[in-house]
Amino acid sequence: MPAGEYQGTITVSAIVNMSPPPSISSVSPSTGLTTGGTTITISGLYFSSGSNNLVLSVALGDYPCTDITVINPTTLTCITSPASPGAQDVVITTISGTATLAAGFTYLTIAQTGDPIQTITAVNCPTTRTRATDARDGNTYWVRKIPGTGAGGTDLCWMETNLAYAGGGSDIYGDTLPPFTQGIGANIASGQACYGDGVSMAANPTARCYWNPVGSNVTSGTTDPSTSTNGTGQYGYLYNWCTAMAGQSAACQTTTATQPDPSVSICPSGWRLPTGEATTGEFTLLNNAINGGSTSSSAGLLTNGLYMNAGAFYNGSSLVQGSGGFYWSSTVASVSSALSLYFYSSNVDLANVRSKGYGFSVRCVAP
Repeated sequence: MPAGEYQGTITVSAIVNMSPPPSISSVSPSTGLTTGGTTITISGLYFSSGSNNLVLSVALGDYPCTDITVINPTTLTCITSPASPGAQDVVITTISGTATLAAGFTYLTIAQTGDPIQTITAVNCPTTRTRATDARDGNTYWVRKIPGTGAGGTDLCWMETNLAYAGGGSDIYGDTLPPFTQGIGANIASGQACYGDGVSMAANPTARCYWNPVGSNVTSGTTDPSTSTNGTGQYGYLYNWCTAMAGQSAACQTTTATQPDPSVSICPSGWRLPTGEATTGEFTLLNNAINGGSTSSSAGLLTNGLYMNAGAFYNGSSLVQGSGGFYWSSTVASVSSALSLYFYSSNVDLANVRSKGYGFSVRCVAP
């Protein structure tokens, strides 16, 4: 056999013998639209050997992932093809074997009117206002994708109307919480009295409380939420920070300033409270996106489709409804306070420090 052909055969055999079968550890992002075109990064082992690419193909179930780029032995990228909705196995075939990550990627369709809010992410969230339903209690909310409002310029899906969840309900998505204590003279459970019901503000942060002010205007079923910003809008309920953060001990205790898990909250499954840091928080990024970054006018927050209702706050009585907006973030400020978005017509405070015991509105976001 000629020397050149013999040497080539030995080289290929060496690569095969020296390279174990591949493995897959993760796929990011793990969801994409059925229209295809999502660039995904797959991490694992043995995608290349030295300068030799070992990958023959990448597939998501029956759908090829194209434009494969092997970056190094542990990382590759490819672009998803159009597909039907649902979870698909991620399969990498190399000259040494095959690796499979079961249900490693899920194809999503753009959310439709009335879909459970728990099925909506930033990936399939519409860029136009769409009504979604909280599967826990059937209440309805407007949602919309707002580009660039997440960390690092990523997109977030925002609720465009205020949350009105009082605990309990259907646990289809594993996201129900025990019923909350309603303040303002309601049936107060032992040790769970809320501020304004004969207890001090200092005692209130440890109770799971909400207030249902006049004008909460909760909608359900097939009813579209109101988009008014000054009287008939969906003001929703008001919550202390302990309740907004799903009763986490870090959020409800008053001895140390501990940051609770931001992914755990009163929000529906897959959703959470926005972050509240002054320059990098998601309220700041939202204000930059829809209000021109202004801190002297709230006009963009009230319009531009977000309808940040001036839903008032509760500190013993419901105050400034229709003129002032107060929204909890997931960010702790001190032992007794957390950061919030606060605005009047001529003032926007993007990292407002407020007592954890106050009752504020909640807007949830989905990454």
